[in-house]
Amino acid sequence: FYENGVAVGQGTLADKTPNAQVATLPVTGKAVGTYTYRVDFTNAAGTTSGTTMTVKVTK
Repeated sequence: FYENGVAVGQGTLADKTPNAQVATLPVTGKAVGTYTYRVDFTNAAGTTSGTTMTVKVTK
């Protein structure tokens, strides 16, 4: 898991094909601002980056 381009978490996914795999990154207490989040998935075949999500904290 990346927040604003900096690694902030990691984990291991178990092979459950064809079922979906799930990983979470709890995020709380962020200061007001805009944050971007991305997940990279890596295995023996290489690395794939997920879509970047932008979150705006207003309070």
